[in-house]
Amino acid sequence: MSLSRAREDAYEKFDEELDISYHIRIAMVGDAGAGKTSLLLRYTDRNGSRTPSDHNIDVRTKMLIRNGRRIKLEIKDTAGLERYRSLTRSHYSAITGALLVFDLTNEMSFQHLTYWHEELYKNADKLVQAILVGTHCQNENREVAEDSIRRLAEHFDMPYVEVCSQANSNVDYCFETLVDRIIEKHSERVNVQKSERIQLRDESDTSRSFSRCCTIIHPKESG
Repeated sequence: MSLSRAREDAYEKFDEELDISYHIRIAMVGDAGAGKTSLLLRYTDRNGSRTPSDHNIDVRTKMLIRNGRRIKLEIKDTAGLERYRSLTRSHYSAITGALLVFDLTNEMSFQHLTYWHEELYKNADKLVQAILVGTHCQNENREVAEDSIRRLAEHFDMPYVEVCSQANSNVDYCFETLVDRIIEKHSERVNVQKSERIQLRDESDTSRSFSRCCTIIHPKESG
């Protein structure tokens, strides 16, 4: 690659970074073999990139546009450590969203969701947003009953999406559903915070403005 072309690519990447409205970090959670990595690769390999990371965690980056706003996603996956229940707090640190993944043809992966749900909310922020994702929806050899899934989704109070990574069915939709949920909850908290700040400014008769080109949605922003 020529120096001029490399410089153009660098400027283009810099411009893209300036144009980002939200920077969101999410994690893939669930049993080994449930289809997490296949789902992530199907979603990111078309126009995503891989970021080196420590702690045997694979981080992939994806850019997308929702409602006219440019969003940068960082998605954490593991290197099979979940097989030994040896995930560390680093897998859940600084995330604002998660996909709780199970295999529709493997009842045990569904039963283990309660454990992964507890791990998620024990190690991540309590306000982290999550959705339930069932993989291999095209397979006729289902072991998990629809009623069981519905009851668990209601118990967890989260949306449920079925996907097929191989056929690229609902792959984009499941990630977009989670992103929309994160941004919606973030906006609700920001509106409350803005209202509180306005009241404080009125009482002190002072004003201050602050603007950012990119909002990094942190789990602790809720106050």
